[in-house]
Amino acid sequence: MKKSFNLSKKKSGLLIEWMPQLKLIKSFQFKGQQRQESWQLIELDTQAAKTEAYFDKLYTYQSTEYADIGDDHTDEFFAKMLTLGFVEGGASGFYNDKGEIIGNHHNE
Repeated sequence: MKKSFNLSKKKSGLLIEWMPQLKLIKSFQFKGQQRQESWQLIELDTQAAKTEAYFDKLYTYQSTEYADIGDDHTDEFFAKMLTLGFVEGGASGFYNDKGEIIGNHHNE
């Protein structure tokens, strides 16, 4: 069993086919003035071991939320990045690891 949801505006539209028993989208179609996009579920694998292995692999990647970068003073990379400070208008955009301008790369 599936349910369909359709939203039409003057120059765009959205169609979603939903499988309530699985709480999963079967298909998604968007049409707008500038672009169209369509997604279709082509395979469903409910083997828990495969899913757990996939997420275990994802959890091994190091990550930091963008909003937390300024609060993380223990990470050497972030600490160096923060010492660069703010880029001033008209600066070259090229800096060393101490935040000092490297060369003059302005177009004269």
